[in-house]
Amino acid sequence: MNKQSTRALAAGIFLSAIILLIFSYFIDDKADPKKLLEDQGYVILTKEEAKEQNEEITAMQKQVDTLTQANNEKEDKEKQINKDAKRTEMTLTVSPGMTPMEIADELESSGIIRNASDLNSYLVNGGLADKIQIGEYDLHSDMTLEEISKLLTN
Repeated sequence: MNKQSTRALAAGIFLSAIILLIFSYFIDDKADPKKLLEDQGYVILTKEEAKEQNEEITAMQKQVDTLTQANNEKEDKEKQINKDAKRTEMTLTVSPGMTPMEIADELESSGIIRNASDLNSYLVNGGLADKIQIGEYDLHSDMTLEEISKLLTN
């Protein structure tokens, strides 16, 4: 490249820069950025408005939490009432010669336990089948197999 072509290139770049400067100064669209955002669906809030809305959200969240807690407590009470209503009670009479399976069958038929073979297995495998005492026992459906076996063997 010679001196003359270098000068021509520099003059062209300088002229282009001047044209871009004039174009950006006079023709530049100086639209309001707030208006542009609102046109796109955004909502512009002041700091005070945002703070007020955050406080409202917090208050509403507290109300939701309070109502949720109250509802949970109500459901718990209803479950307890239903549980108490479904509770089955009976007096079991163990007579001489009764086998653990006969006792378990009687408890299952009365609704005290769900599965007679589970109680029978628990008594036999735990070595408690020979320790069952003769007598009358008050049982209810909320008792576990362990509680029933302790009651029958003490």
